[in-house]
Order: sequence, then structure tokens, then C-alpha cells
Amino acid sequence: MKIRTVFLTSLMLSAALTTVALSQESAESKLEELMTSVYCHCGCVKETIEVCVCNTAVGIEGNFRARLNAGETVEQIRADYLETYGPQFNALMPAEGINLVAYIAPGVILVLIGGVVIAVLQKMRKPKVAAESQAAPISDTAVKQIEADLEKYKQEK
Repeated sequence: MKIRTVFLTSLMLSAALTTVALSQESAESKLEELMTSVYCHCGCVKETIEVCVCNTAVGIEGNFRARLNAGETVEQIRADYLETYGPQFNALMPAEGINLVAYIAPGVILVLIGGVVIAVLQKMRKPKVAAESQAAPISDTAVKQIEADLEKYKQEK
């Protein structure tokens, strides 16, 4: 009976520790997602909070961590940050409006270039049958004349 109690207690303890570890991993991944999705407002080079090395970025990271631990979502924190400092600090390009061109244009350009390459390759492979069929047949008298000239040439040498 005592072994069973110890086993169940250790099983419950390991489950609790696993849950805590998973929630910490989840919080860290949420923090990383948040820190890579907005720019630091410090005035230095326009960098995300994750890579900015100024004290402002450190303070923002602490603020984000505290808000995540308080239960706020990544979207709420990001929306609040962008509302406070402006949309120019959004590191993610939303797929709306003129930004759609930036998402769609590379694919369209690749398709067009591929079409041009295929057209050029097909044109290069096309046999030149038309040039051969336009040549007029040589008459028998012309063949005899050429043979006679060839014989004359051979005799001169």
C-alpha cells in the first residue's frame, strides 16, 4: 500500500512539473513571437525588440513578459503596442491593401519568366523545315553540267 501511494504521488508530481515546464515553454515561444513581430521604438536602427540591444528593448521585453504572465494574449499586447507607437513599428507586413502586391508579385513574375523561357526554348528547338522545302529541285541538265565541270577540274589537276 505504501509503495502504491509513493508511486501515485511521484506520478502526480511529475505531471505537475511537466505542466509547469510546458507552460513556461509556451510563454517563452509567445514572448519570442511578440518580440519578433514589432520594432523597438528607441530611435536606433529599425530592429525588432528581439535583436535590439538598447535599454528600451530590455524594458519592453520585461513589460511583454509581465503582461503575458498576467494572461494577456500576444495579439492584445501587439495591438496595444502598435496603437501606442504607431503602425510603422509593425514588423509583420499585413496581407491587405497595397501589401498584397508584394505578396503576389513575385509569383506572377516567376510565372511570366517561366513562360518566356519555355517560349524561347520551343522556338530554338523548332526544325527549320521551311528553308529546305523552298529550295528548287536541280534539273538534269544542271546536274550534267556540274559533273562535266567536275571532270574538267579533275583533268586539270
